[in-house]
Amino acid sequence: MAERKRKKTGSRARSFRRALVKVLIGLGLVLAIALGAFLIRYYYIFDGTIEQKLGNRRTIAATRIYSAPTLLRPGKSLSLPELRARLRRLGYEEGNAAPGMAGFRVTGPERLLVRNDASSPVDPGRAAEIRTRGPRIESVLHPDSLTPLESFGLRPELLSNVIDERREKRREVAYDEIPQVLVDAVLASEDRRFFSHGGIDPIRILKALIVDIRAGEAAQGASTLTQQFVKNYFLTPERTLRRKFADAYMSVLLERRLTKRQIFELYSNEVYLGQVGTFSIVGFGEAANAFFHKNIRELSLEEAATLAGIISAPNRYGPLRYPQRALERRNLVLDLMAGYGMISPGQRDEAKARPVVVQPTTLLDYSGAPYFVDYVQERLLGRYGADALAHSKFRVYTTLDTDLQRAAFEAVEGEMGALDEILAKRAEPVPPGTVQASLIAVDPKNGHVLAMIGGRDYGASQFNRITESKRQPGSIFKPLVYAAALETAYSKADPLTAATLLLDRPTRFQYEDTSYEPHNYNQEYLGQVSMRQALTRSLNIPTMKLAETVGFGRVRELALRLGLNEEIQPFPSIALGSFEITPLEMVRAYTAFAAGGLLSPLTPITAVTGEDGAPGPEEKEETVQALTPEVAFMITSLLQSVIDRGTGAGARSRGFSLPAAGKTGTSHDGWFAGYTPDLLCIVWVGFDDNRELKLSGSQAALPIWTEFMKKAADLRPLGGGSFEPPEGIVQVEIDPTTGLLATERCLQRLQEYYIQGTEPTLLSYGNNYAQADEGGAPVSIYATPRGQAAPR
Repeated sequence: MAERKRKKTGSRARSFRRALVKVLIGLGLVLAIALGAFLIRYYYIFDGTIEQKLGNRRTIAATRIYSAPTLLRPGKSLSLPELRARLRRLGYEEGNAAPGMAGFRVTGPERLLVRNDASSPVDPGRAAEIRTRGPRIESVLHPDSLTPLESFGLRPELLSNVIDERREKRREVAYDEIPQVLVDAVLASEDRRFFSHGGIDPIRILKALIVDIRAGEAAQGASTLTQQFVKNYFLTPERTLRRKFADAYMSVLLERRLTKRQIFELYSNEVYLGQVGTFSIVGFGEAANAFFHKNIRELSLEEAATLAGIISAPNRYGPLRYPQRALERRNLVLDLMAGYGMISPGQRDEAKARPVVVQPTTLLDYSGAPYFVDYVQERLLGRYGADALAHSKFRVYTTLDTDLQRAAFEAVEGEMGALDEILAKRAEPVPPGTVQASLIAVDPKNGHVLAMIGGRDYGASQFNRITESKRQPGSIFKPLVYAAALETAYSKADPLTAATLLLDRPTRFQYEDTSYEPHNYNQEYLGQVSMRQALTRSLNIPTMKLAETVGFGRVRELALRLGLNEEIQPFPSIALGSFEITPLEMVRAYTAFAAGGLLSPLTPITAVTGEDGAPGPEEKEETVQALTPEVAFMITSLLQSVIDRGTGAGARSRGFSLPAAGKTGTSHDGWFAGYTPDLLCIVWVGFDDNRELKLSGSQAALPIWTEFMKKAADLRPLGGGSFEPPEGIVQVEIDPTTGLLATERCLQRLQEYYIQGTEPTLLSYGNNYAQADEGGAPVSIYATPRGQAAPR
């Protein structure tokens, strides 16, 4: 009986176990199916996300903006070491470059052979031998025949990607451009088994778990490089289990889709490496430039370790703000590299012995040319629209001369530092850095913008004072008044000339129902002066009389003809520049004076090409003949007097000796506009809140202009020759006190230019008073008497 009970009980137990196993198997199958369905569902979600974002990785940041090619010319200020450093930064391979690659090699003590690849926009596939002597290029020669070349063009320098609302600076690089020391440093620091795991690293996860348990907190991360890229590129930074599952799963999927080299390349171009001013530094290519002013190929072992060391916390270990923390992190990476056998102990110790040498960033001044890049981007948005630009991968070739940009930055920085010291000594001291400055340099022959400084510190203010700041130009507007006066050669029986006599004394001008009584600067009045003397000394009263004689409406018409804005009104104050314009408007107007009357459209862009190299649509603006060549030359001649012996003579005393024309301007601000036959530059100095600077243009702006032009003369040919008069200009000897032809009785004589047909034909018998006593025609305070010659 007992035996039967035991058998029955055992049978029920076996039945129960079999049922339980079936239930568990059933539950397992359900869970497996559910898990499978779950994984399949998220496979399609995550795989679709990867497909979409990788497929659309041609964002606005893919458009690249380049400088103008650097032209190597005899006489250019560039030593052999500086040339080698520049070539390396531009990506030229040093030594025996592969066929078809851009490269260079030193062939002698002061001799270098450089070769372009076929894609270079200037001198493609060509080579040149560059010989230097001390700090300058002595000759540029054909490499085979050694015949002299006028110049040799290097490839353009990458200035920036197009900046979107995230303000990210990038320089995308290919895997083959990344030096092995940087690859090893990143692997040692972040993911030693990157090239062997499948997206997640179980060994590292286990080690991190042990460390966390011992520490009692999350003390060590276990993310692979693939997971870091997935988290930063595809996902949000939230710390949740769902996000951790997503980055692990997507990492495995990404590893099945791309090769390890492709993933490392993506990581290298997307890793965040800190902040410089208002810019986020994204990718090793941009970091190499921002922190070390180098091409990524040039990075040394210690520099590579520095970049790898800051990945985990860029704003805590950034070498610009925290060099000691960066050094400690760098040394930790070097220890790891030696421990993993990537470098020898000797290499480690040698690298650790060196300090962290970070170049003062040029990203926010001359090398990045940020104000210029913003200006280019505005033009691109106007040409293509935001949507088209966001989905294109353009190469934008600009007019920026990187040597002149650096010269402009150094001139502004140096002279504004000196000005800060002066302003700090006032009864009400002005804090250093408060006064702002801007500078623009253009080629007057074609309107190419060669350099642009929109303010003293782009990191502190992105407001571009060249393109956006409207200010009263003061006396740099006066040449337009004199141009309108000289145009009477084509319309009046008694035209105004450079020798026209004007009376400089306090005068009240009546306009409609309003009276206007301007004063000269410093309340000085000179009595009778010629038109040339009036502009040379920047006298307000004679200028007002000229404008009144010509007509304020004609002065306005000429201003509009030269591209100034239509808010200018024909009031008496127009003669003294009391309306508001931007420096960009004013520099364009001056191109007409410097280029024989031709008004060129200003452009920062020479070409835009697509990803395939095909040219994009062009923005066509025509050059117009805004002034006759004769009027343009006469204004230039008058402005040469300003620099040689007038309010701009400080340029000569400061050492600038090339033929030049220019004009000071003083309103609430200080201005200087000046040019040679090949380079036009305008400088503005003032307060952003428009309070009065209480310094003249010759005190505030002229020193910056002079220093820039002196540096520019060492960097590009500025034409040692003078301004050549056109055919319609004649030169005669006159008595400056009467404006008539000089005779042996004249105590003063000088050579004066005239538009042909306006030169005097009467002889001068002495000064203007004796002339009247002798029965000659009376001398007007406006116009010099003339003979019967008809105006041209």
